[in-house]
Amino acid sequence: GSGRIQYLMFFKQTECVSIFNENETASKRSFILSKNYLEHDSVVFYQGLEVLENVENSTSVTFCDPLYPGDKKYYDKLDVDELKVKLLKKYLLYFCINESDLPLIQLHQYVDKKLIKTITIGLSDLPDVQHENAIDMNYCRIGISGDVEIVPDKSSSFMIRSFIIPEDQLDKNEIKLTVKGELIEKNIIPLNYLEAKDAIAGNRYLFLV
Repeated sequence: GSGRIQYLMFFKQTECVSIFNENETASKRSFILSKNYLEHDSVVFYQGLEVLENVENSTSVTFCDPLYPGDKKYYDKLDVDELKVKLLKKYLLYFCINESDLPLIQLHQYVDKKLIKTITIGLSDLPDVQHENAIDMNYCRIGISGDVEIVPDKSSSFMIRSFIIPEDQLDKNEIKLTVKGELIEKNIIPLNYLEAKDAIAGNRYLFLV
């Protein structure tokens, strides 16, 4: 998708390896993205498909040689501890929604191809659910006069989970609607009793519906 286009714009080469199981057969697909292949009217070098045995699904993406000097300086200073903080802040909502299916996330730091540090992102890094309540809500319809009418014999159950999160990890207080483990980006539920940037004892509040 568009992410792969961005890889081309910021790195000399991006190596992608995907291991997947299909029809009880494990395979490894490998390809390289680079603008170096433009002379051949392509940006992808497909390395082929290899059949494997007794391996689990995985994907690895390796970024090689930043194209811009400023980016190279940034990556030279970046360590796995800072990266973990940034990932938790950016994807905290997604992690909270999918905590029951959270995969093993490992961050490895190499210097001159030598592993110097490994840390993980797991359930212990996520905030605990403070409260969890199910509520039934009736459907509504627009009447002939244009007024909203409640449908008394039709309702759905909604689960509300609340989290208390340090303010440096959550930019604002909000209620987010989720559907089948996916976050609805457009915020359609107002939080009327708490300002977005308010913090109480250094914490902010997240409500997932």
